[in-house]
Amino acid sequence: MLTLPMVIVFFGLSDMSVAVPNDSQNVNWTLCRSEEPNEAIHACSALLQSGRVVGDQEVKARYARAVAYFHKRDYEHAIRDFDRVLNLNPAYVDALEGSAVAFENNGDYDRALQDYNEALRLEPKLANAFCGRGFAYAHKGDYDHAMADYDQALQLSPRSPVAHYYRGLVYAKKNQIDQAIGEYSQAIQFDGKFAEAFYHRGIAYERKGDHDHAILDYGQVLHLNPDYTNAYYDRGVAYAHKGDSVRAIQDYNQFISTNRTNANAFIERGLAYSQQQNYVRAVQDFDRAVELDPSSADAFYNRGWTYLFLRDFDHAISDINRSLLLKPGDSDAFVNRGWAYAQKGDYDQAIRDYSEAIRINPVQADAYQRRSLALAHERRYSGTINDYIHFVWLQSPVFLVIGAILLLILPVAFIYMIRRWRAHSKSQAELARIF
Repeated sequence: MLTLPMVIVFFGLSDMSVAVPNDSQNVNWTLCRSEEPNEAIHACSALLQSGRVVGDQEVKARYARAVAYFHKRDYEHAIRDFDRVLNLNPAYVDALEGSAVAFENNGDYDRALQDYNEALRLEPKLANAFCGRGFAYAHKGDYDHAMADYDQALQLSPRSPVAHYYRGLVYAKKNQIDQAIGEYSQAIQFDGKFAEAFYHRGIAYERKGDHDHAILDYGQVLHLNPDYTNAYYDRGVAYAHKGDSVRAIQDYNQFISTNRTNANAFIERGLAYSQQQNYVRAVQDFDRAVELDPSSADAFYNRGWTYLFLRDFDHAISDINRSLLLKPGDSDAFVNRGWAYAQKGDYDQAIRDYSEAIRINPVQADAYQRRSLALAHERRYSGTINDYIHFVWLQSPVFLVIGAILLLILPVAFIYMIRRWRAHSKSQAELARIF
């Protein structure tokens, strides 16, 4: 599912002029247009409760209050006011668009589509409505209809940054990362302050493994909007992937300072501390992640993995057991639990864990490598050799092929040399008899 909020511009407030009977009403009409939502809601409500606002005046007051509720993210109340406006004036296209966006943000994409369809029936050249309807289709997983609507929006408004941005989201969802980057770049070309486009282009670069460009885009997001804290988190991930744990931790600290209940942030910072071999500090972060989200398999797994480095194998096994209850098909967890058992001298259990990891993921090289060591401890040498050959093959098939060729060539060469030596010896013996 796409998760970004809709971009919307509400129209019709700036020209909300009405005849007013007294100064009190005049003040309320002024405040009803306020950009401060609570102030606007209070003033619009006073007007509506006065009993003096009817007809077009009621439409304007309710529409203004709906917009204020929307900006407060109180979508239920916004929808009620938009609905009342549309009962009074069914052809009010701005209210149809506003209602559609409120339904989208409330997760009701079918109702959003109904309102967009009606808005486009009344005004077929609304680029914003095509963008909005495409967004609703995308949330429903109907990417073909979504792209068709974005294409229509771009025909009507070729320089629309929002349409390019939404196209980028769909391409990213379809794992067409280069196309997504191209669309985000077009959006940025038309609106150099489009923080969301920079942010999602950064995510796309990171998915390609281009950490440097991702870091640059996240930095631009924070330059445009320092309160966009998700950029700190994602930039921290990019730094960690580059091996720069110092900068990663700095960014995680910034994110955590305003997002203290985000378990994933503590997991990522714990992993960064592990990169620095600060395992005690890492365990503290994993502890916090477990407190925040006891259903996080990653929190238990990573804490167990860190306990391995602290040589606390009992705690490692206990945590990995918990992670496997939450995520039973995790082959890495079986490998690391097997390693913990091996360190405790329980090679039979270690071999069982490595074997389960291989069953889940037959190409997991480290499972073969570690099982070969455990089998060697149990003096099961044929299995040791077989597993080590599997390990080498998975690590470097070319090297194993070369080794196999050499194994075939060397015996042949050895036999050839023996035969040559025997022939030479025979000829020498015959010469000795002659002379």
